[in-house]
Amino acid sequence: MDKWLEELKRNKEDDLKIAEYAGVTLTSEEYKRLIQQAERVQELEKDNKRLKDLNSNNLPVMRSMHEETERYKQALEIYADENMYVTDIAGMEIEPTVMMDKGAVALQALKGVEG
Repeated sequence: MDKWLEELKRNKEDDLKIAEYAGVTLTSEEYKRLIQQAERVQELEKDNKRLKDLNSNNLPVMRSMHEETERYKQALEIYADENMYVTDIAGMEIEPTVMMDKGAVALQALKGVEG
């Protein structure tokens, strides 16, 4: 816990008496609420730091997954292209390009080799 907050809590009772004597309108409940709010801020700051650390640790994994997704998308776009399945050009029968490929594009995408 923050030293400032600890000191504030320790001195709370004395400060309250002085404040009341001096005519300060801050009530005991308001004072307690301010301390609770300060404690909550500290908790949130710790959570924020933990989440930032997690995020920075996850960024390389997320980038890798994005690259992998892009490879798969490119491979699927090739296999989704109707022209890859053409078997007849001007009356001449040909082997479809996708058959000549024998899955090489898909294999490269799965292995992580771009090309």
